[in-house]
Amino acid sequence: EIRKQRAEALKERGLAQSLQAQKGFMYGRSPKEENEAPRKLTMRAHPEMGAGVDLHASWWGMVVDAIDEEPGQPGLRLRDTIVEVNGMSLRELESEDCEQRFADLFGDGSV
Repeated sequence: EIRKQRAEALKERGLAQSLQAQKGFMYGRSPKEENEAPRKLTMRAHPEMGAGVDLHASWWGMVVDAIDEEPGQPGLRLRDTIVEVNGMSLRELESEDCEQRFADLFGDGSV
């Protein structure tokens, strides 16, 4: 009885729903960022302010936590992952190694 009432209420709101149980696990829709092709950006570094980004290391590279207005990083977005710098990969490294490689390679005009 409750299922019928629920189905009728959903139908009234235009939200028809199947009453059959789904088998298996269904993932939700992937965020559009996960389906984008990788982007190649040229990073800026100010002599006094540095890159103006807050990052943390992950197994996939350096993840962007915040971006300062100055010097700014055109095209870079929050939660982007920097996977390589000047052709050198940051993937599959321990956190300390990833941070060190990024620091060694990064400079004004890094790609």
